Amino acid sequence: MELSTIIGLVTGTASIIGAYVSYVFARRAANRQRQFQEVELANWTHQYLSEIRTWADQVVHAMAEAVLLCDLDPKRTENPTLFDRRHAMMGRLSALVDRGRWFFPNEHMRTNQADRRIVFRGYRDPILDPVVHAHDAVKELNFNDQTQNVALRKEIVQIKRDFTDRMQVVLDPNSRNADFERFVTMTEELREGEE
Repeated sequence: MELSTIIGLVTGTASIIGAYVSYVFARRAANRQRQFQEVELANWTHQYLSEIRTWADQVVHAMAEAVLLCDLDPKRTENPTLFDRRHAMMGRLSALVDRGRWFFPNEHMRTNQADRRIVFRGYRDPILDPVVHAHDAVKELNFNDQTQNVALRKEIVQIKRDFTDRMQVVLDPNSRNADFERFVTMTEELREGEE
């Protein structure tokens, strides 16, 4: 066999091996890039859900306070008065409805509602219904006779439970915990790959 043939075979074999090694490294790099992107998406999702969770915490806290407002005897509630507390609670719940629209905008926006502000076009997301219902219930709070608020208390408790159920679906804590464990493992693998 001639020297040029041998050199050609060695060069060809080296090229094939080099191409295969390049392919393996490129595939590993692509897999690492995909893993980095998944981790970034998980971080973004976690941050977004964390902001929703903070809002939901504030809603549940306001609803719990609204339940307790029903227990107050207006004759023994002077500073601030039950009327003032009711008014402040209505303001807080109204603000929470509006903040909730940032996470859950109206659905089925229609162009024939051009005369309305964008935030009020279409239909309110059902997740916000309990917050609106709590606001409306607090509006009905009798600030002169506490006995009139017994049924209202039960209604607000049910509204709070409804909201909690709906948020459980949105936040899906069980799958979030599984996702968290999966991404911790993936992050550890990525770190090991850097070493």
